[in-house]
Amino acid sequence: MDKPKAYVELNRKKGEEAKKRYEAEIKKNTGKIASFDKFESEQYMRFREGSITQEEYVKTKLEGLEERELLAKQSEEFEISIKNLKTVVEKQNKAIRALVALKDESCFTNEMADWR
Repeated sequence: MDKPKAYVELNRKKGEEAKKRYEAEIKKNTGKIASFDKFESEQYMRFREGSITQEEYVKTKLEGLEERELLAKQSEEFEISIKNLKTVVEKQNKAIRALVALKDESCFTNEMADWR
C-alpha cells in the first residue's frame, strides 16, 4: 500500500461502514418506536375493555414516552453523525495524501495537523 489512492480508498470504505452502522441503529430505533406504539395501542384497548386500570395504562404510556424520546434523540444524534462523517473522511483523506506524499520528515502541513 504505497500509493495514497489505496489508503484513501481504505479510509472511504471505513467511512461507508460507519455510515451503515449508524443507519442500522436508526432503523433499529425506528422499529423499537413502532413496537412501543403498538404496545401502547394494545394497552389502551385493554384499558377500554377494563382489563387494566387507568393507573396501569398511564404508567405504561409514560414509560413508553420516555423510551421513545430517548430513542428519537439517539436517532437524531446518529443522523448528525452521518452528516458529519463525509467531512471527517474528506479531512482524513487530505491528511493521508499529505503524509504519503511527504518526502522530508521535517515538513509538516496544515492538512496533517487539522485532520480531525
